[in-house]
Amino acid sequence: MKKLFFLGILTSVLLFSCSKEKEDTIKAIVDEKNNIVTYNDVVFGLSTEDEKYGRFFSFESGKIYKASEIDETNGSTIHLAFGNFSKAMFFFESPTAKGYNIPNATETKIINYEKEPSISVDDFDSMTDDRKLAALTIEGKGDDSFGYSSIPGTVLFEISTGQKGVIKTKSLNSDRLLVDIKIQKN
Repeated sequence: MKKLFFLGILTSVLLFSCSKEKEDTIKAIVDEKNNIVTYNDVVFGLSTEDEKYGRFFSFESGKIYKASEIDETNGSTIHLAFGNFSKAMFFFESPTAKGYNIPNATETKIINYEKEPSISVDDFDSMTDDRKLAALTIEGKGDDSFGYSSIPGTVLFEISTGQKGVIKTKSLNSDRLLVDIKIQKN
């Protein structure tokens, strides 16, 4: 009987581990009547050498990319780049920022930190349309950052098409930053 029990557990573990596929695309929740798209549980890696988590996001594909996955065919679709200073200060940047070398990248304006947030975490959570986003003026260059004490928090951005959005930083560990994102529908 113990052998059958062990065989059953082993079979379950093998089936589960073999059937689990890597999912790169983040499911977008599109609210057609309220002009907003939501991406939940987007994971950005902290290390430039990370083989598990990427540091670049495309709203066009809904995918996170590692630097090694970006080339001339998809570089223009990258909208957000994520970085950090010694895993202590964190920031989102335009993919055109120096050091990323993303081919055909387009500029994204970013405000990583506001002392008095234009959109708070509570605002983000209750946001069901794009009215708050549409009213924003985003002039940031992504040259500011946020620390552990600012998580949870919000980061504002505007991509080259004029769509404005907000990132809610949710949690951080030694490997990754977990966020939700809301952006105006194109």
